[in-house]
Amino acid sequence: MNIVYATNNKAEAPSTLANWCDQNSHKFLIGYCLDEIELLTLEFQERDLLIADRLPLILPQNWLEENKFLSVNVHPSLLP
Repeated sequence: MNIVYATNNKAEAPSTLANWCDQNSHKFLIGYCLDEIELLTLEFQERDLLIADRLPLILPQNWLEENKFLSVNVHPSLLP
């Protein structure tokens, strides 16, 4: 499985997630901007995962609809 962790340039990917990926032979990649995220997800399959965590941009809806992978948005804040 390919997992892309999309975040801002000040955040770090959780080491527990990176360790879990290593232990389970999953490819773990980190993207910080839309161009980088698009490149990392070009070869994605339906079972692959995009995790957006504190990403300072909105991923285009048409791009998300065209690509067949699971995506999860994490926004740890009191605001919506």
